[in-house]
Amino acid sequence: MRRLCVILALKQAYIKAIGQPMGFDWSRLEFNIPEETCMGDGAPLTGWEFRLFKSSVGVQRGGGLREEAYQCVVAFFRGTPE
Repeated sequence: MRRLCVILALKQAYIKAIGQPMGFDWSRLEFNIPEETCMGDGAPLTGWEFRLFKSSVGVQRGGGLREEAYQCVVAFFRGTPE
């Protein structure tokens, strides 16, 4: 389940970084976690860097403090030699 959350967070971060609308076809992106590779439309996403982190926050719900955890990803373009 954690790997699925990481993959979905990676896809969402990339889609937001390139400015695509909500209707973007997520199946066009492939992230291979063990090999640390990413592909878009069958081509490597050269120049892109992804930072993963987990955020734990305390929220007040129903009169008590609860901890919630979120999987977060930041995608940014570092550039390519071309």
